[in-house]
Amino acid sequence: METKTVLFVGCGSGLEDPNFGPLLKWFQERHRNIPNRHCILLRDDDPLDVSPLTRIRVGPAYENVDSFLLGVVDPPLQVAAPGTGNMNSRDLSLTGTSIDKTTLLSEGNTNNEAAKAREFFKLEAEQWEERRNIQARQLQECLESLSFPEMTHRRKSANRAFPGTCSWIQSHTLFQRWLEQQCGLLWINGNPGSGKSTIMAFLFEEMVRASTEREQTVEPSPPVDDRSILVLSFFFHGRGSPLEKTQTGMFRSLLHQILTPLAVGDLSEPICSKILKAFLENSAGGHGWEWQLEELRTLFTNSCMAMASRRRIRIIVDALDEAGVEAAVELLTYFHVLIQDLKKLEVDIRICIACRHYPVLKIDTPRYTIAVDTQNRGDIKTYVEHKIHSSIPATNDHDETARENITRIISYKAGFSFQWACLITPMVIRYYHDGESLDGIQKRLANVPPGLSEVYRHIFSVVIGAENMTPKRSLLLMQWICLAQRRLSLLELQFAMSSENQADQLPLPC
Repeated sequence: METKTVLFVGCGSGLEDPNFGPLLKWFQERHRNIPNRHCILLRDDDPLDVSPLTRIRVGPAYENVDSFLLGVVDPPLQVAAPGTGNMNSRDLSLTGTSIDKTTLLSEGNTNNEAAKAREFFKLEAEQWEERRNIQARQLQECLESLSFPEMTHRRKSANRAFPGTCSWIQSHTLFQRWLEQQCGLLWINGNPGSGKSTIMAFLFEEMVRASTEREQTVEPSPPVDDRSILVLSFFFHGRGSPLEKTQTGMFRSLLHQILTPLAVGDLSEPICSKILKAFLENSAGGHGWEWQLEELRTLFTNSCMAMASRRRIRIIVDALDEAGVEAAVELLTYFHVLIQDLKKLEVDIRICIACRHYPVLKIDTPRYTIAVDTQNRGDIKTYVEHKIHSSIPATNDHDETARENITRIISYKAGFSFQWACLITPMVIRYYHDGESLDGIQKRLANVPPGLSEVYRHIFSVVIGAENMTPKRSLLLMQWICLAQRRLSLLELQFAMSSENQADQLPLPC
């Protein structure tokens, strides 16, 4: 509607008209931010005022409507003179009477006001296009102020779900109950390395896929709820940049996701106008300003309130604990209050949060809770079996038995830690490719401790030392990783490690 002009004809009764009243009321609310774009045709003495519709006077009587509309067309209709044919001749039924255009124009009844209206529409279209271009440019600048480079890094770097895994959550009883709730909070928790982020990335991708398929499906009859689904996500990263582990970064990312589709769509959305207004007020003081947390939180709340009547909202937040205990409690409280407020509006919003078992978030928030580390044993077995069987062939019964034993040992020692299995399984495969016998690999596995912390210690103290990486170089690697001011890329780490060989040759400072 923001790129077209709608001219209402025959709506002079206004909101009292049972047929057009609801439509006019919707226009008043939906397009209040785009005045002078849409118009309503009225007689000279009609007092109706349906702001922001522009009132255009057609004349003293309804009989003036036909000639007026014929003259509004740009360019005006050109017709043949009487008796020369029926060129451009069609029936026009606007006042309840069928009138031939050729006869109407040949009688010279064209209203001069039509030419004025045509010029008004043309000028207004040009001005609106200019305003829209300015607004689009401002909105792009607003998007840039909300975005930051690492905004989606954690979600994209999370391990993708291995084929045949993670689908258990979609059939879980509590997950199904959460889906049945109009407004609900689902809490997915688990120990480090249990696969929470993988589950959250899986759910995000499934929701986006379902939303896309739903929008592309042409149904023979309208669905029960034809509102589109908006999926928002943020994955906290405790070892990432400041914005990756703070509430400010989360709200900036969520607002950016809300605004992005509007930047190429309907700029007249009230949400768009509110966020853009806040950006323009902040940026009026020049460079150097930053979005403030309270302002971002308020904008996001208002955006959810405004969208919820037209969209079904899904919010995925991973690793809440990596924002810090205080921030985690604040956010959990915030999401609880948001859901309670939206419940009053009878809208559809569901929020899924992932967090470790600790720190304990002592807050009385109604929610469904699913513990990943009590549900992922099947996924771990599926992963280990596929990796071992596809990489280690069994040419006889002994090898087959040994391979099954290796699979069983890894699956058992991993417990509920998917990360443990992902660390040890590739090592076993590498041992086999290096010529180690299957019996020898089983003996190695017997010395690998269970538990994620213990297996890291085993890798650094036993495995790395056996692969000719000296303790000194191991320490240097850890120092570069832990003490660098920012995360280093793999290439930068390679240069950093190679610089050790030249360190003794560098001149000492004076």
